[in-house]
Amino acid sequence: DTLNTAVSSSFGVGQTWQDVTGSRAAGTTYTNDTQKPIMVIVTRSVSGNFTAYFTVNGIDLIWSHAGNSIGIADAFSIIIPVGSTYKCNTFSTWAELR
Repeated sequence: DTLNTAVSSSFGVGQTWQDVTGSRAAGTTYTNDTQKPIMVIVTRSVSGNFTAYFTVNGIDLIWSHAGNSIGIADAFSIIIPVGSTYKCNTFSTWAELR
């Protein structure tokens, strides 16, 4: 019984990838209110210089791209602990394993 509980509460078990692009807004803070860590992947289409910030619990994680290429996408992924807040200042697509 303890093993079954441990397995069922493991990261990835019972979780599915969801495209949440339409329900996310740049710069808005969200909270992982699930019972498990979630994984977030955001992409950003490149059209020149930009800096993207992904913030978890008030800590800024930065990825940036300097260039003039158009049509190239950068991606960033991160695991969000249970109860943590998170936001991204710019993105093209946003998916979550939840």
